[in-house]
Amino acid sequence: LEELFMTLHIDHDYKLGTAFYPHVHWAPSNTDTGVVRWGIEYTFAARDTGTFGATSTIYLEQAATGTIGDHIVTETPSPGITITDADTDTVIVARVFRDAGNVADTYTGDAYAFFMDIHYEVDRYATTNKAAPFRT
Repeated sequence: LEELFMTLHIDHDYKLGTAFYPHVHWAPSNTDTGVVRWGIEYTFAARDTGTFGATSTIYLEQAATGTIGDHIVTETPSPGITITDADTDTVIVARVFRDAGNVADTYTGDAYAFFMDIHYEVDRYATTNKAAPFRT
């Protein structure tokens, strides 16, 4: 099992109540076009009111392109992930892993994961004030 650990910070431009779309950036090591299955296990805590709780896991699958070293981005499909009570400054702690033991993972080579990041809807400038409080 190989895995990546990361921490993500939700910026001040986040549109409250909208979904999050994590995705994995990776590259294949051979010309196989089999499917790679990624797992993203995560927990989160909102600023000032949140407590890190039990983890949740989502799985993403995508076929390799057949080109060694091709930069592939495996996206979370709609409707994405809803994080109850997410706010600006929410912190998401995540573990990304290849679920190669699952029958859905048919890729025969190594899949090189570079990082995972997250997309979300915005509705304001990232920081509207130059000094605290930043949440306006």
